[in-house]
Amino acid sequence: MKKIMTILVAIMIVAVAGAVISTSDDAQASVAGGNVNISVYDGHSWAVYSGTGYNAYQALMSVTGLNVVGDGDYVKQYTNSYGTYDDLNPDYGKVTAVGDVANGDSAVWNVAYYKGNEWKVATCTLGYISPFADAFCSSANVALYYGDIVLSEVEDHASTSANLITPAETTDYRYSFNIKVSSDTTPDIAEGTSVIIKQGTRYVPITLTANMLVNGVTIYGYGSNAYAALKDAVGVANIVGEESYATYYGWIVSLFGLGTVSSGSNYIYWNQYIAPNTYSSFSMGYYSTITGVPADGYNMVAGAFVLDYVLYSWI
Repeated sequence: MKKIMTILVAIMIVAVAGAVISTSDDAQASVAGGNVNISVYDGHSWAVYSGTGYNAYQALMSVTGLNVVGDGDYVKQYTNSYGTYDDLNPDYGKVTAVGDVANGDSAVWNVAYYKGNEWKVATCTLGYISPFADAFCSSANVALYYGDIVLSEVEDHASTSANLITPAETTDYRYSFNIKVSSDTTPDIAEGTSVIIKQGTRYVPITLTANMLVNGVTIYGYGSNAYAALKDAVGVANIVGEESYATYYGWIVSLFGLGTVSSGSNYIYWNQYIAPNTYSSFSMGYYSTITGVPADGYNMVAGAFVLDYVLYSWI
């Protein structure tokens, strides 16, 4: 997957021109982040803090009077054989010091998060833990633990009182997706798939057909981020996305049975744009209508997308 993504990053750099953009009148909602409880064990005692943010790192940094040192770079610059490019930092939100206690040779700060009524050792940093129920690593209760995490101690001392936010079918969480299959390929739609389209001022369900996808159709979904909303819009039976790695969350593996196909210098893949006329620089999971979504110089607040399954010749 990394090899394919590296090649497509290079394609994205030169394939910006010529996009047809459908602008959604529902983009740019103003709903804020959620509440997150952060329980901190410094190696000797516990303390519980509460903060607000799009992710747990933002929530931690919002706590007044608590000195924290962490990696706040959301985007970093990398280089491959095609040149220099920006990509998400997998260490975004990694904490190295809280108060007077810093990472040392014998112990470092680790993270646990509460999900499904149990505490788990986190495989991602605080920056990728979100208090929204449909997010990649969803939790409203996290624990910062200095040293090797002992889950039984976390269970005894850490707070679990904060609640996840479940996005509702309201304007705040609504996204539009103009989907078109431009290549000479037949989409495979799960039987009985119903999607939401806009007729006048009303949002109504209709049965999706292959002909609609070939001609191009704008459908709507709801979520805390664009990938979650796309899953909601098309139905989970019609999409396979990357949901194992924090920095690739929402990479489209296949949509309606159509995935990246390579043959020599030719690629057929899902071309992704955000309005107005801007190629999406990152996977779908990192765009949101929620205030406070990390950006680092990019426009990540977006609610309207164009997904075009198209042939591209890399010569």
